[in-house]
Amino acid sequence: MGERMKRVLFIGSHGTGVRCLEWMVERQRSVGDFEIVGVVATPNDDESHWWPSVSRAAREHGLPLWMPARINSREFVDEMLGLDADIGFCVFHPQIFKRVLHVAREGIINLHFAPLPRYRGCLPIVHSIKDGNTVHGVTMHFIDEGIDSGPIVGQVTVPIGPTDTGLDLYRRCEDAGVALFREVFEKAIQGRLEPRDQDGSRAIYHFRNELDERRVDMAWDPDALFNYVRAFDFPPYPRPYIDCGRGRRIYLTTIPNEMEAKR
Repeated sequence: MGERMKRVLFIGSHGTGVRCLEWMVERQRSVGDFEIVGVVATPNDDESHWWPSVSRAAREHGLPLWMPARINSREFVDEMLGLDADIGFCVFHPQIFKRVLHVAREGIINLHFAPLPRYRGCLPIVHSIKDGNTVHGVTMHFIDEGIDSGPIVGQVTVPIGPTDTGLDLYRRCEDAGVALFREVFEKAIQGRLEPRDQDGSRAIYHFRNELDERRVDMAWDPDALFNYVRAFDFPPYPRPYIDCGRGRRIYLTTIPNEMEAKR
């Protein structure tokens, strides 16, 4: 008997997730050395967002689709175990994986827009620009019990220009991330992955709500202020502001006026 065809589970959201899923579908049709056994989207994926819908793409291609409210619920995990998946790939999911970690026998590989072990956690692009970096990165790693702490299976660097906004860097990371996803996927299907442990001593971690308060202090160093404002230039998300008192605010942007008008 021949070697078993890889059974792949895909978990994803946003435009990056759609681009990776569409590529997987085309590769499955043209090469046929694996099978997409299921797609998992976020529970609000059908709502109106600025990003494309993974659930819509899955339906268009006739793929089995789940949109669980709690990805670690026993009922959902039991359903996923029934898929008998060999390996899973995750491209953006807001929930922390616990029970669901064990639904694919070889593990689940995650795409993270940061040069791990630096910038584990949330908003890595914003933090990297805010910190004044000139280089960022994209990483694919196995998910473990920690937060973005599992063994790395692929990593690339991306430049940060001196006037890049958060949106500029996001787009650059998306293009680099899709290319990296394809490379790592090929290695995974062919059994050629070479995971390497992260150096925990170099880790930087940021929490989900760390930057919810976006008030700026005009006493900041001018470079720090500029980096902070451009890091948050990512429509339609809230912008940094100067608090003028009595409920009045001045919102800040580095985007030229004609571009802002188009937005």
